[in-house]
Amino acid sequence: MTAPARLAACALLAALALAPAGCETTPLAPPSDAASPTGGVAMDLWFARPESRRYEWFVVGADGSLGYGGGMKAFDRQVEWRGALTPDEASGLRAIVDAAGWMTEKDPSRAGGTTPVAEIVLRAGGKERAFDVAGPSAPVDRAVELLSKAASRRFDAFMQRLPEAGPQPR
Repeated sequence: MTAPARLAACALLAALALAPAGCETTPLAPPSDAASPTGGVAMDLWFARPESRRYEWFVVGADGSLGYGGGMKAFDRQVEWRGALTPDEASGLRAIVDAAGWMTEKDPSRAGGTTPVAEIVLRAGGKERAFDVAGPSAPVDRAVELLSKAASRRFDAFMQRLPEAGPQPR
């Protein structure tokens, strides 16, 4: 191997050795933006239950906006519906994030099993924190339940077009 090739190979190995350290994220200072429904926190949450092929992708903006993708759209991290969280949903989500310590813990990643899997990215104050939670997690379950209920509003327009139930002829 020539000297330049050897040098390039060593540089590549050094870069690969340092790559995992570059992926670690540091704690975020919890924001307290009174003008934001979420208190200034934005979040991406990819939730997967591979054994049942259930995938959900939630994108929450600090302004309370909600993006949702399900199934293969979620698998590909694509939003297929946009809406907004109610003030109660936004504050509820922030309460889950705060109670779980996702912004402040040194390492909020969890590996208690193989499924379900949640990939979470939090953004606040121009900074970002990313981590994974593998296995059962009560805070992840609460966040997914809250966001799934909010995203179910995507069916409202369809449901309003259905006829009202009434007396049925015999």
